[in-house]
Amino acid sequence: ATWYARQAVLRQKILTPQEFLNKIKKVTALELRNTAKKIFVNRGLNLAIIGRVPADKFKRILKF
Repeated sequence: ATWYARQAVLRQKILTPQEFLNKIKKVTALELRNTAKKIFVNRGLNLAIIGRVPADKFKRILKF
């Protein structure tokens, strides 16, 4: 019931769970990679560390 209620409120057309899964399966690795490149960017990254941890250990994980 929750699935269909959410579909009715958020979408123009109500999709069945199978139709939704079929749409997901059509997404290619290239499309996923391109979207990830737009979302995961280096600008504006922040990190808070409590305790004595050498900063060089975290520099490599703060880049995508």
